[in-house]
Amino acid sequence: LGDEPVEIARVEGFPNGLTFLPDGSLLVGLTEDKALLRFEWTDGTEQLQQPQLWAELDPSIGADGIIVVDDKLVVAGSVSDSLHIFDMSGVLVDEWYIGHDSDPTNLCVAYGRLWVTCGYGESLISTEWPAA
Repeated sequence: LGDEPVEIARVEGFPNGLTFLPDGSLLVGLTEDKALLRFEWTDGTEQLQQPQLWAELDPSIGADGIIVVDDKLVVAGSVSDSLHIFDMSGVLVDEWYIGHDSDPTNLCVAYGRLWVTCGYGESLISTEWPAA
């Protein structure tokens, strides 16, 4: 695999989910702290600096899987049973309710569809992307 893994930042609040934004920064979701943190990133960085709060989440949302697709950021909200769609400035623009006790945990977009794993629902669901 290459070099040994090294810790590049300490992140409290149950980090769970990460993606790179189009500007090259690293976004990390915090399940317990209900937030999305943004780290500046430059290739070759060995230690990340203090993160900035990119978005504060509703107390009912536990950030889990995160993806950037088109000009949107989509967060699987796990315990909120919904997906949360943000614009690239960190503003919540839409919310998609998945179903009671669905617990969406991870997601991807491929073949013109959004794919979502649902922990409590023990299922895989899919819908067109972008949604009509």
